[in-house]
Amino acid sequence: MSLTSIAQYTALAYRQIFSLAQKVKGVRYRTVATPLLTNKHILLLVRADNEPIAETLSAKLKDLGGKVKLKYFSAISHESKLLENISFSSVFTIGCSHSTTLEIAERSHAPVINVCSSKHSPVHVLADIFSVYEKRGFNFKDVSFCWHGLSENSAHSWLEAANVLGFKLSVVPTPTMHLDPDILSSCQQCNHERIFLSKSLTDADVTINETTGPNSKRLSLSRKVGDSLSNRSKGRDVTGDGVEFWDNELCILLAMMIWAQE
Repeated sequence: MSLTSIAQYTALAYRQIFSLAQKVKGVRYRTVATPLLTNKHILLLVRADNEPIAETLSAKLKDLGGKVKLKYFSAISHESKLLENISFSSVFTIGCSHSTTLEIAERSHAPVINVCSSKHSPVHVLADIFSVYEKRGFNFKDVSFCWHGLSENSAHSWLEAANVLGFKLSVVPTPTMHLDPDILSSCQQCNHERIFLSKSLTDADVTINETTGPNSKRLSLSRKVGDSLSNRSKGRDVTGDGVEFWDNELCILLAMMIWAQE
């Protein structure tokens, strides 16, 4: 199964994915003889303007023992042989248009995981939500999130996640952002009492401040969330070294690889 947007799957599917991600994270911090991605061939299809993300991800996948082929995407017709190659266990798309991502998923022999596209950013958003899952488990209905950002694809994925997982969400976009009216309408119809636009929730349990750099997202967790598994936190806990963005990103990607192939 491929993942192109969060809206594709149910809450049960994400419960399974987060559970797998937690197991992956546990394995990563133990000394193991065999790297996690040994014998795994991964194809990265990347738009050239997303090169920094692709290079970082490629290096980390290789560190885990994976064989990575990084290909700058031009057109489906140019990549058809690669997509039909049965040696690839997974295909990651980075920065492609939404329509192209869907077409790649239809044509690929291997499951396709959309890291980020022009319309959606599912893996980034799931990685942030996974940080909360680690603190309190899969119970989001009484958690409120407030997202401050500047990219439509991330906002769309947060809206979809709120719709699927049922949490309260405030989306505070920059004035230049233009949200997809279909996604907005769908989410507000299903979850209109728990989704707020351009209204910052000062008492939000989780605040996400998104900036342009791939490593510069920061989560602020309220005491209610931060203390779920520990009484050590006082007030609000702004994550730094304790929650490393790429670490959770990799855990979600590896969990998606396992889940998609089961």
